[in-house]
Amino acid sequence: MEDPMLERLVDFALAADLDRLPASAVHAATCRYLDSVGCAAGAFDATPSRISRDLAGSARSTEGASVFGVAEPSTPEYAVFANGVATRYLDYNDGYAGIAPNGGVHPSDAAPALVAAAEMTGKGGADLLLGMHVVYEIAATIADEIPLREKGWDQGANISIAAAAGIGRLLDLDRHALANAIAISITPSMPLHVARTGELSHWKGCAGPQAAANAMWAARLARAGLTGPSRPFAGVQGFFDAVAPATLDRLGTPVDGRLGLERVFTKAVPACGHSLAQVEAMMRLREKVAPDEVAAIEIFTYEVAWKAIGGGAGDADAKWAPTTRETADHSLPYLIAVVLLDGDVGLDSFEPERIADPRLPALMRRISVQPDPEMERRFRDAGQMASRIVVRLTDGRVLDEAAYTSRGKPDRPMSDDDFTAKFLSMAPKVLPSVEAGRMLALLWTVGDLSSLDELTTLYRAWRTVP
Repeated sequence: MEDPMLERLVDFALAADLDRLPASAVHAATCRYLDSVGCAAGAFDATPSRISRDLAGSARSTEGASVFGVAEPSTPEYAVFANGVATRYLDYNDGYAGIAPNGGVHPSDAAPALVAAAEMTGKGGADLLLGMHVVYEIAATIADEIPLREKGWDQGANISIAAAAGIGRLLDLDRHALANAIAISITPSMPLHVARTGELSHWKGCAGPQAAANAMWAARLARAGLTGPSRPFAGVQGFFDAVAPATLDRLGTPVDGRLGLERVFTKAVPACGHSLAQVEAMMRLREKVAPDEVAAIEIFTYEVAWKAIGGGAGDADAKWAPTTRETADHSLPYLIAVVLLDGDVGLDSFEPERIADPRLPALMRRISVQPDPEMERRFRDAGQMASRIVVRLTDGRVLDEAAYTSRGKPDRPMSDDDFTAKFLSMAPKVLPSVEAGRMLALLWTVGDLSSLDELTTLYRAWRTVP
């Protein structure tokens, strides 16, 4: 193997050992997986979920994997994509911001691929949690070290690499096959960041799941003996030429005492991670003002947030007049306007009739978003997803609120009770309450399950509950 980054990835994946992880990381893996399943339940009836589920239901495989709401196992790739789309659609699953300006990643986009791999090999919950560690550690390290967003590439490239390593470990690939799986996964999988600019389409929530499905396909091909480029990263016109050189030497090393599983943030609000601190700050301000008292709102933020949700990518027209759910949950002016009207942001904040509310455009026109050097410094130097909100009132008063963190960030983690409440707010949409409670109990003890059969049987039983 003549590719240092590929060698580092293979070495890490093969050496990973759940017994050597701190209890806090193992518990974090349990929470992250439980949270991802709850998000999938909440999105079960969404259009992209139905489309991908119907497609998965049209396929059968002797080496199949379970699909949420499909009675019989489907092909592994279709199962990974359909379950991933449901997990991702609400933009409620976990995320990692990465070090600016590299761009973040949603590691739980790959969780369904790990479940499929465990099903295919008859492995249990401890193996699933080990796979979560492999994926999250690789995904977080790539987000810290490789400037995907800056170069115009989407997070799916990150997911392809991380998922291939995690899947390969669960499929018991040897060193040679695992290297091929990673190479086959990333070589055709350099997705464009255009999926997250302008008016956003269904594909915003499908890009990560597609990368995970592609990683499953790559791992199965490698297991069957197919080879990929021997130097996918360091080779001529390889990954490094397209993005930037890297070694991932920090892979597996805690940052500020936290492994990747513990560095991600989880969401108390279903919206882009770069908006969470601002939304929470606006909720505090909302207690002091009414919408008709607001003359203007000025939001000062870091560059990545400005480009992702504040019109800084040349897409201000779309951000100030969203017409799709995908655009609305990535529009800071929309989110702030909704908080002004409703006092909160929830799943119903993105229903078509809510987006079409004629009161929202007038409020959004009073909102401006701009990059700010101090917020940029806090983001780059301290890892704070920092913003400042200045509200100017019609009577001349000015309110000024700092927004440096939010519930679910590593410095303000969600509690087990928070995860349970979030899960139970969505799981009854797909299972009667007794079965939803049973699924919750299995998820909290997933690491102790010798088989995932009972859990995946419940997944296949999902139906729309009136």
